[in-house]
Amino acid sequence: MTWEFSREPHGVVTYLVVLGPDQVLKEIRQVLKDQNFARIAAGMTAEEVRRIIGRLGETLPFPNLRETVAS
Repeated sequence: MTWEFSREPHGVVTYLVVLGPDQVLKEIRQVLKDQNFARIAAGMTAEEVRRIIGRLGETLPFPNLRETVAS
């Protein structure tokens, strides 16, 4: 199980807290780091990106371009 703790809005840290099947804390990691942003690639789904850097602070939809931009 993974819990997400964000310092949003406009925060600079997001922590992912990982619990094992026994509900014991396994890992706490700050995910808003350059190496995690480098893992994001064109064509990834929003869920794939969320698993890397956590929930997005704000999104702006552009229906005419058929895309959504995070800020």
